[in-house]
Amino acid sequence: MPVMYRKSCYFLFSLLVFVTDGFAQQKLSGKIIKKSSDEVLMGVTVINLNGRRYTTSDSAGVFAITASPGDTVIFSSAGYLPDTAFVASYMFSESYLVPLKPILLPSPHLM
Repeated sequence: MPVMYRKSCYFLFSLLVFVTDGFAQQKLSGKIIKKSSDEVLMGVTVINLNGRRYTTSDSAGVFAITASPGDTVIFSSAGYLPDTAFVASYMFSESYLVPLKPILLPSPHLM
C-alpha cells in the first residue's frame, strides 16, 4: 500500500506543477494613445491590482507590466478617464492598444 500512496503523491505533485504553470505571470505590453487620434500618451500610470505592481508609459506611449490572466489592470492619467482591463490570455500574444478618452471640461465662458 505505501508504494501506491507514493505514486499517487507523485502524480498529484506533477499535476499541480502542470496546472500552476499555466498561471505563470507574463509581460502585458502595448501602447497607450489618445482616443480618436494616433497621439501617444506618455507618463500614463499602469497598475496591476492583483500583482500590486505599477509602471508608467514611456515617451512613445509604450508600457510593459507583469500580469496573469484574470488580473485587473488600470490605466490612468490626469485629464483622461481611467480605463480598466481584465487580462485575458490573448492579450499576451500581441501589442495591447489602450485608447484613453480625454475628460471634457465645461468651457470657462459658459460659467
